[in-house]
Amino acid sequence: MENSNIPFRLKKLMQHFFLNQALFCEKCGIGAPNFSAVLNGRRPLGHDVANRIVLACGVDKRWLLTGEGEMFPKSKVEEPTDTYGGKLLPDEKANISDTVKTLAESNLELTRSNSELIIIIKQVVDDNRELGKKMENLRSNKK
Repeated sequence: MENSNIPFRLKKLMQHFFLNQALFCEKCGIGAPNFSAVLNGRRPLGHDVANRIVLACGVDKRWLLTGEGEMFPKSKVEEPTDTYGGKLLPDEKANISDTVKTLAESNLELTRSNSELIIIIKQVVDDNRELGKKMENLRSNKK
């Protein structure tokens, strides 16, 4: 992938996350020597490395490769529903909002290693499962 502005956009992305080169490589799961060569224009950005950056950072791939569009894709936010497709009660929405807030706060701690983040995500998923079970029990008790 040849585009002389890719190193500039990679540096901009690193600045966005307040990461130095070593931490950015760790976040994306890419080798530092290879990434350094890309940053210095000695090597083109390969598909595998580009895909790792897109997945790890949530960056728009078209922006990364061409500079077109926005750095981050616009997400479509849908009204949350329960597992049966029904609208959530206000208390249920508040629980989801707290979970999203917790995830966002966790994401700000960018220097954590990937394994620590995976543990946090697994805990949130487990907590959500438990919450779903409690909600289902509450609904069955209301009938």
